[in-house]
Amino acid sequence: MKQKDTKDKKLIEFQKKLGSLCFFDPACGSGNFLTQTFLCLRELENKALKERFTDKKGIFQGVLEGFDTCGICVDINNFYGIEINSFATAVAKTALHIADKQMRKATNELIHTNLEYLPLRDFENILCANALNTSWHEHCPKADFIIGNPPFVGHQHRSKEQSAEMDLIFKDFENYGKLDYVTAWFKKSLDYMKFSPNTRTAFVATNSICQGESVATLWKPLFESGVSIDFAYTSFKWDNSVDFGTGKKEKADKKMAGVSVVIVAFSLSNSSKKYIFTGNSRIPASNINGYLVDAPNIFIQNRGKPLNDNLSKMSKGSQPTDGGNLILSQDEKDEILAKYPNADKFIKQFMGAEEFINGKLRYCLWLVNANPSELSKIPPIMTRLENVKQMRLKSPTKSVQEAANTPMLFTQIRQPNSDYLVVPEVSSESRFYIPIGFLSKDIIASNRLQIIPNATLADFAILTSSVHMEWMKVVAGRLETRYGYTPAVYNNFPFASLDEKDKETLTATAQGILDARALFGDCSLADLYNPLTMPANLRKAHEKNDQAVLKIYGIDKTATPSDIVKELFTRYEKEVKAREF
Repeated sequence: MKQKDTKDKKLIEFQKKLGSLCFFDPACGSGNFLTQTFLCLRELENKALKERFTDKKGIFQGVLEGFDTCGICVDINNFYGIEINSFATAVAKTALHIADKQMRKATNELIHTNLEYLPLRDFENILCANALNTSWHEHCPKADFIIGNPPFVGHQHRSKEQSAEMDLIFKDFENYGKLDYVTAWFKKSLDYMKFSPNTRTAFVATNSICQGESVATLWKPLFESGVSIDFAYTSFKWDNSVDFGTGKKEKADKKMAGVSVVIVAFSLSNSSKKYIFTGNSRIPASNINGYLVDAPNIFIQNRGKPLNDNLSKMSKGSQPTDGGNLILSQDEKDEILAKYPNADKFIKQFMGAEEFINGKLRYCLWLVNANPSELSKIPPIMTRLENVKQMRLKSPTKSVQEAANTPMLFTQIRQPNSDYLVVPEVSSESRFYIPIGFLSKDIIASNRLQIIPNATLADFAILTSSVHMEWMKVVAGRLETRYGYTPAVYNNFPFASLDEKDKETLTATAQGILDARALFGDCSLADLYNPLTMPANLRKAHEKNDQAVLKIYGIDKTATPSDIVKELFTRYEKEVKAREF
């Protein structure tokens, strides 16, 4: 009997704990997060009731008395929301009432008691207002948890009103202009938690907040204010399917379907148990930084040159800003040369990421130091130059307008005088490796390629290795889900110091990769690096190179991606500190 009383007491305490929790969604939409949270808590409570009032066979035993004390404790009055759309606000209120009625019915069936359900009553917890212009504390004085998925609006798509809201909320931040609109809810949550330090927040947000330059802009001041990340789900495709009562799931917001997101839970309490979720894996972490990896709170800054002074500088290729008039297709090139064969000296192969990866051919008019009298005798070129001039004159950018004076030249010329290494600016996330390679100095690299003049085979070996790929996956930005490679990825990468033996080893493994590619000369890099069609010998050559690079970095060959990234962040931190002295 005593054991039963003890169990019953603990179950009542459990129910009271559930009933004491307060949840707040400051961008609640139609109330999906609040409703699902309520349903989950009530299901837990029903399980507790079942343990208390049914025997092992599930047969009801006893009578519920003092229902307010030991019966249902979870109540919709502990669920708060703010939503700017009046219709969605009404839906959220109704959804919570329906959920309450649904769960009371489930409790009735469980304990064979007719729990009276009150008719719909005024429910002011869901407020129709602009959450960014509303005092959260006045609406919800003490939330245990702030939850939700605030609006996904990229910085380039914000309205004037939204930008003004950002200006107000981030008045004590620097360089916040390129942050996603969703980050305003992160800052408002911090402000709320300063007055309610035990509150914990978890948001679904666009994955851009944990990539590229956004990390330092957002997370550095948050961490400095005492925030720590308790758990995180790394990037995944957001499926916002909802059952609207038809038994069939539909998209709650079709515009948001397929967006890549992260889930970040943070607080001022610095939880002792931290986890990183990737796919179906849950990985314990000692610290979760702004890139959502188990590593120190390090922030990759824009850097004009590599950490290692011995490396060649990376930059974008040349940018035409020409309205397409300096660029030629194969047919356009052939048409000009058919009438003006001497124009051949002015036409060069032109290559961006698309051409480099997919093996497509494009050309450009490359007129650096071109003889004006020769150009004037080729009418199709002159027509194109006039079009370039007019296009640039109409540009709102002053530097482009000024470039109308030299329509024969690209607005930005960075073409190397030697052969060079290229990394595509954008590449599919489905590949094991970003396809990189060497190009002849006679091929004009567009601004869609990152170029490294005078790069060695050893440089190529490191950049194409799994070690560098794991670094890139963490610190690079994204274009949708594709990798967006910038010079900042390269410039901040902690290149290992190589002795002559290391250079020989890497030169050999790099050449092995190039030789394996050469066996399939009719294939594009897209074909060769498609995970489904990647040739076995090329994969083997890459694996051999990976093992060589791992060894140079002192990383065990069985290391996980998290282990690799943690080591690289540690090296990065040491190198940055060394440069400060």
